[in-house]
Amino acid sequence: MRSWSPRLRRAAGLAALLIALACLALAVATGPVASLDRALFLFVQHHLRVAWLDGVMAQLTMLGDAAVCLLLLLWAAVVVRRPLLTESIVALVAVAGSVGWLKHLVARPRPSQVIPDLHLIGPHLGNLSFPSGHTTTAVALAALLGHRHPRLRPLLWTLAAGVGLSRIYNGVHYPLDVLAGALLGTAIAVAVVQLAPALTWLTDRLHLHHTEPRGRDLHTTLLALMGLLLVWQAFKTKQIPDLWRWPLFTIGLITCLTAYLRTRPMLNRWPWSRWTLRQGP
Repeated sequence: MRSWSPRLRRAAGLAALLIALACLALAVATGPVASLDRALFLFVQHHLRVAWLDGVMAQLTMLGDAAVCLLLLLWAAVVVRRPLLTESIVALVAVAGSVGWLKHLVARPRPSQVIPDLHLIGPHLGNLSFPSGHTTTAVALAALLGHRHPRLRPLLWTLAAGVGLSRIYNGVHYPLDVLAGALLGTAIAVAVVQLAPALTWLTDRLHLHHTEPRGRDLHTTLLALMGLLLVWQAFKTKQIPDLWRWPLFTIGLITCLTAYLRTRPMLNRWPWSRWTLRQGP
């Protein structure tokens, strides 16, 4: 019997993941499944909480924040020079769009909105619950980077699992929200790997590779935007734990400074810079 090609296997796996996610979305709307999910959530809250873990989980959950993940990827582009920036950014955009769409489609309230006197670790979140966006982000990047760098898989998947568990532990998501995030994140990673040849072709076509001037310009612009976002997010966003605010603010300033130092050669390549030099004395 002829074996399936890798692309065909990925396509079949992607279809299976999406079917499982659709079934899960339908299941959480039914009474028995929702009741079991709530019971598992309350078991974690009442029996698995440990005082010394509260601080660890509050910090671990930040590794699923899309802004933090993108910043780490951008810094990797500065240090390592071999990032999977294109694929990772496409994955993060897909996460943001699909999570937002599913949250409004399923419209499941967060535990804190339906369970009275629930002790939350971190800020109170008022948006919808299904699926977990942090888990989706962490799993998508773990699967994508792990596919390209197999040696990092144990570390990446351990961190992704920690992010998922932290969302339940912190009281902001039900277990099935986290499972849905894991399914969605894996599906996005599989889809991005499936589209990798097209993304590579497009990057080469537009000369956006990080070793080319245009790619370096785009990277510098993204660094500047992320630095400004972190400076703003450090004190204006309620989702940031207090312990992270000053470090994020400092990292944002350093990121802006790095982008500024990379800006001068970028401006010298732009047409108006050469025109200005010709008009000078």
